[in-house]
Amino acid sequence: MNEAVPTNLGTFFLLVDANCYITSLTGGQFDLIGLDTRGTGNVIPFNCSKSLAASSAMLTDKVLSNSSDVALGRLWARGSIDAAMCLENANETGALIGTAFVARDLISIVDALEEDGMLRYWGLFLSLLTPSTFVPFDPKPNST
Repeated sequence: MNEAVPTNLGTFFLLVDANCYITSLTGGQFDLIGLDTRGTGNVIPFNCSKSLAASSAMLTDKVLSNSSDVALGRLWARGSIDAAMCLENANETGALIGTAFVARDLISIVDALEEDGMLRYWGLFLSLLTPSTFVPFDPKPNST
């Protein structure tokens, strides 16, 4: 189970927010695992900036691309600054974060469970991209 929003961890979501209704939806017949993906919380922490001011600028210094005749240039400049900060401050951990790594982590969980080798996945938001990334990694066809 993965909510995949950087501020919300899968384990917290499962334990606090979702436990009551997820258990009722599954009939209580499955063991549920909350996944905290890389780069969220304390799981391989990912921070592009070293200061609160820089983090704030990354999040708030945005404009609509059609809001003025200079907006596109401003967005390009902000993106360039953000990318340079990430390269400088988070290059090592950034190389280990992404949807492909989440798919590999899911395979590791399935293998560790030593059950039938089938992934039964439920996620929200960006985590919906994970199953489509997972498919090419699976060397054996799954039956439903």
